[in-house]
Amino acid sequence: GAMEPRKNLKNLVRAMAEAKVDIPLVAIGGHSRYADEAAQLARQLGVMLLLRHDITFTDFPPIYKGAQVLCYPSRFEGCGIPILEAMCVGTPVLTSTGSCFAETGGEAALYADPMVVEAIAHNLYRTLSDTSLRQQMIEEGYRQASKFTDAHVAHNLIQLYESIN
Repeated sequence: GAMEPRKNLKNLVRAMAEAKVDIPLVAIGGHSRYADEAAQLARQLGVMLLLRHDITFTDFPPIYKGAQVLCYPSRFEGCGIPILEAMCVGTPVLTSTGSCFAETGGEAALYADPMVVEAIAHNLYRTLSDTSLRQQMIEEGYRQASKFTDAHVAHNLIQLYESIN
């Protein structure tokens, strides 16, 4: 996707610094001025930020699988597809309150106000440090993602059409 202000990468960098997270932050998306600003902020705060601009769609599953958490603090989205992609491969998800995120992440994800760095930092730390919480998020993530399979969506759509008759 795009690396633009609504994706909130700078607040994620700040949250990584606040939580004293000592793992790399990998951000994927097109090159932009905002990405450069986030990289500068990361250097100032001592956060290891790896910007990746030319990742193909087929690279996403192993990248998600290798992540300890998908932290997606976007301010708004239409659906939040990365949330589902991460859950499908067993990666815990921390995302934003508001917009479409609760519908997509359900009870499987943790949520934080994307404009409150301390809230992102708190839940990021929880996700990375609590093994039982991580395992619960992984298991619930698989169940949540199954609600978005083609078969499940088609079934719900047919039920909706039948209820209208």
